[in-house]
Amino acid sequence: MLTLDHTDDHALAARLVAFVQGVGFVIAAIAPVIAGIVRDASGGFTLSWAMLAASLIAMNALNVVFGPRGYARAMHHRIDDQTDAAQRTA
Repeated sequence: MLTLDHTDDHALAARLVAFVQGVGFVIAAIAPVIAGIVRDASGGFTLSWAMLAASLIAMNALNVVFGPRGYARAMHHRIDDQTDAAQRTA
């Protein structure tokens, strides 16, 4: 899945790509440090591997929630909510 699949608006797509890459690089940079700290505290890599497995499961769950279909569904509900609010104030 590409981040660009989320929207047809090029400006919004650029901001989304920058956000996703920024967060991804921060996670990629911090993960080995945290794994090392966990290894030092536990004396082995077993807990570090468990932490990695848990983070992969969490990332897959987030991918399902924030996938293009889920994003389109969420945006559709948001537009419907805004339309309903506008009609109530009119």
